[in-house]
Amino acid sequence: MKPTKEQEQKFWKWCGIKYMKHQGQEGWVRPDIDFAFSSPPDIDLNNLFKYALDPLYRRENGYKLEIILQTWIRKILTDEESYKKSALTLFWIIWEMIDD
Repeated sequence: MKPTKEQEQKFWKWCGIKYMKHQGQEGWVRPDIDFAFSSPPDIDLNNLFKYALDPLYRRENGYKLEIILQTWIRKILTDEESYKKSALTLFWIIWEMIDD
């Protein structure tokens, strides 16, 4: 299941990607890029590892990261649908940890 637009925006904001308006322009600003994009990053494994798991590791000293990765690996190895949608599977596992 894909996240709603609101869930996706909340998720990326938690990851440090900010939605900004400035001098009539608006967009999503990523911490590693100096200009804005019209939409938040795609939900794919590259972006999840880069923007979500790194902040999670820094905030939680790796504890939650270990749980997330173990849960994700278990799901994609035991459930074909989770394997086919491995990025969304990882998104929802991370979501459960940060939505508390």
